[in-house]
Amino acid sequence: NTLARFGAKEAGYDGLSDMLVGPTAITFIKGDASGVAKALRDHAKENPLLVLKGGVIGGKTVSAADVKALADLPSREVLLAQIAGMLQAPLNKTANLLQAPMRKAAYGLKALIESKDAA
Repeated sequence: NTLARFGAKEAGYDGLSDMLVGPTAITFIKGDASGVAKALRDHAKENPLLVLKGGVIGGKTVSAADVKALADLPSREVLLAQIAGMLQAPLNKTANLLQAPMRKAAYGLKALIESKDAA
């Protein structure tokens, strides 16, 4: 813990020093942190000896509550897909709105042709 505290202080993560007390495990993550946060949260539920103390995400020191909140969020890819879907929905509605008069005219013309053929 002493060496980790020294390294955290040198790296500019002074808030991390308070978490480096007692038995400590450190996880380094490159990429999506929410997946690892989910795994740690789930493992902590099964193993009460594992206590989440906090961490550093994006250069900011975060509490255990923040890590648990991150675990509840969907992954980055899922969030991006949700945003893309929200952006796409108004465009689809606009396209359907613009196509509606032409579609109605085509159906009307088809009905007129069918009625003349039947007569």
